Amino acid sequence: APINDNNDGYAFPGWNKPEYSSGNGTNELKAIFGEKVFQNPKPLQLIMDIIKVCADKTDLILDFFAGSGTTGHAVLQLNHEDGGTRQFILCTNNESNICKEVSYSRLEKVIHGYKSKSGKWVSGLGGNLRYYRCDFEWPYWFIEKIFTSMGICKHPLKLNQRAILIWSVGLVQMV
Repeated sequence: APINDNNDGYAFPGWNKPEYSSGNGTNELKAIFGEKVFQNPKPLQLIMDIIKVCADKTDLILDFFAGSGTTGHAVLQLNHEDGGTRQFILCTNNESNICKEVSYSRLEKVIHGYKSKSGKWVSGLGGNLRYYRCDFEWPYWFIEKIFTSMGICKHPLKLNQRAILIWSVGLVQMV
C-alpha cells in the first residue's frame, strides 16, 4: 500500500527533492574543506527544511548524533536568512576525532568565513561557538539539572554516553 496519496513512497509529499540527496551533503563538505572528510553527510537543505517545519525562529535545536555538523550549519544559515535567534547543541562520541576535525572545524569556517576549493572567499554567517569535552558518563540527574536550569525542558532524555558538546549561543548570554 502507498504511504501517501501521491503513491511516491514518501510519507510526506515534497520530501523527495533532489537537493536532499546525500551526494549534495558530500559536495557541500568538499566545498568547505576541499576534500571528502565524512561519509554520507546529511544535505544542508534537508536539515534546514526540517527545522523550518518543526521549530520556531527562537527554538533550541538538539542533535545527539552530530556527525559532520550539518544541523549546526543549518541553524546558522536559517538565522542568517530569516533573522532568527535559534540556538543549537550538538553532541557526538567523537569517534575518529569527528567533533574536533569535522564538526567544530566546519562550524568555525561557516561562522567566520573561509576560502573555497576554487579559491573564492565565502563570507561567514556569524555566530558564536563553544566546545565542551566531557571525559565521564553523565548521570541522569546531571543532565536534568543542566537542561532544567537552562529552561530547555522539564524532563530531558537520559544520556549515558561520553559526549562532546558544541553550542552556538547566538545572541543569548551563556549560563
